[in-house]
Amino acid sequence: MKRIVVLGLTLTLFVGGSLPSATAQSPTTSEAALENLAWLEGAWDRETRRGTTTETWTRLGGGNYSGDATATPRDGGAARVVERLQIALISDEVVYIAEPINQSRTEFKLTSWTESEFVFENPEHDFPQKIVYLRTGESTFTATISGPDANGDTQEIDFPFTRRGED
Repeated sequence: MKRIVVLGLTLTLFVGGSLPSATAQSPTTSEAALENLAWLEGAWDRETRRGTTTETWTRLGGGNYSGDATATPRDGGAARVVERLQIALISDEVVYIAEPINQSRTEFKLTSWTESEFVFENPEHDFPQKIVYLRTGESTFTATISGPDANGDTQEIDFPFTRRGED
């Protein structure tokens, strides 16, 4: 009888992976996605002909993220916030929220993700309809926005960023 119980316990562990626990909880897919975004935290710079654009991301409680996009002119003028950003868990969905200064807020739902790529979409928005964050290295990522242009053709714009202090 002892052998059957041990065999049953062994099969339970092998097939089920572990015994159920009242305190252990596995993360939802949405929570796992937010956890995989941890690499985004910090300041990221992109040099342009006009100056430097910086996205700065901070991890908040609950796994959510808050970000600011700032522009610093090449001529040495003051940096100014051009967009407020968030990545948040709303009703068990991961949502990217973009709020450009003096414009309305737009939400993009996470439609797919891997360890290095996050795709957010809002097919109802004019442009962009899709935002992709692709980690291209330990200290680099590319944000790509895409959607239809005024003629209905697909337009795609890449924004390569480097972690501040690692360029």
